[in-house]
Amino acid sequence: MNINKECEIKSIKMTGNIHEEQKIKDRFKFRAWNKHHKEMYDVYHIDLNFGLIFCESAEGITHTFGFIDCDLLQCTGLKDRNGILIFEGDIVDLHGDKLAVMFWYNRFLMVHEPSCGAEREGECITDEFQSSYSQNNVEIIGNIH
Repeated sequence: MNINKECEIKSIKMTGNIHEEQKIKDRFKFRAWNKHHKEMYDVYHIDLNFGLIFCESAEGITHTFGFIDCDLLQCTGLKDRNGILIFEGDIVDLHGDKLAVMFWYNRFLMVHEPSCGAEREGECITDEFQSSYSQNNVEIIGNIH
């Protein structure tokens, strides 16, 4: 086998692994919606013993909140067509449908957003978010909060 070809194959395999490692790291990121401040924060630490969430605002200011003050929103590990990470609670546009991303029974789902009308509200359009996901056809257009 040509040495250049062998190096090229190893390089492709390594790149694939790095991408998968990043997806796993992204999957365990969280955001917190503070119910009182009506603001979204990036979570950098969760203390389960004391029920505290350590966050940072968009301005870089750190905050500590109790679990009761916030809704924790987990990252799906996937990105939209603009390269933005998709979190639970995000509203996405998928082929013209407005869908909310939910985490339910250990998996991510997409359900019709309430503005779609009462007859479709909450209707699940896919068994799993990842099964219909393609970075090119999903765009974040908002959040349920």
